[in-house]
Amino acid sequence: MRLTDRFEDEFHLNDRERGDAYFLADRVQIVDEDPHSVSALVDGSGGMRYYVEIDFTDIQRALVSASCECPRFADGILCKHLWATIRSLEHHHGFSSLPGDEPLLVLSCDAEHSM
Repeated sequence: MRLTDRFEDEFHLNDRERGDAYFLADRVQIVDEDPHSVSALVDGSGGMRYYVEIDFTDIQRALVSASCECPRFADGILCKHLWATIRSLEHHHGFSSLPGDEPLLVLSCDAEHSM
C-alpha cells in the first residue's frame, strides 16, 4: 500500500489537494533523513518557509509523530506542508515501502524541533 494511501484518512481533502500542488511545484526540500525520521523545509505562500518533521519510530504500531511550524498545524489540523512532505518521501526518497499496510495515525508534536 502506498504511503499516501496509509495517511489519506488523516488529512482534509483540501489540505491533500493543496499539498499535492506544493509537491508538484517542487516546493519541498528534504534537509535531513534517516531510516526513522525526516526533516524538510516547505516553501509556503507569501515567501514563508515551514520546517516539517516526521518520525516513523512507532511505525510497527501504525503511529507516526509529526510537526510543522505553520499556523494551521498549530491549530491542530494536519496541513498541506506535511502532506507535500509525505508525497516527496513517497516519490523521491523510498519511504513507499514502510512496514505494514494499515492506515497510519498521525500524532501531532510541538513544532519546536522536538523530535
